[in-house]
Amino acid sequence: MYDMASKVGTKGQIVIEKQIRDRLGIEEGSLAIQTIIDDRVEIRFFPPEHNESLRGVLRQYAKAALTDEELAEAVDSSWAEASAEKMARLDEAEQDKKRPKSRKRAQSPGGRRAKG
Repeated sequence: MYDMASKVGTKGQIVIEKQIRDRLGIEEGSLAIQTIIDDRVEIRFFPPEHNESLRGVLRQYAKAALTDEELAEAVDSSWAEASAEKMARLDEAEQDKKRPKSRKRAQSPGGRRAKG
């Protein structure tokens, strides 16, 4: 376990120490999901999408090129949507863990539920 102190900057930013970044594989562009748990913050990191190996593959199908600004907006929007979907799945999994297991009623051989 790592215990390293960091000062919070004027914009609420902190530096994640290199040892931690290296151990967790955090790199520039990683998505950081922050969750408040009791009196602390849990941060989960997801690797950035890559585009180097696929660059230009769909060029023949593209109808119009995007400006840098439009592309940046589309990427930001996609990241927001992806993180919202991932958070929804994580929240659903947490809720599933908290739900009591229900007992199924026995069914009769004819497929109808037995009374009782």
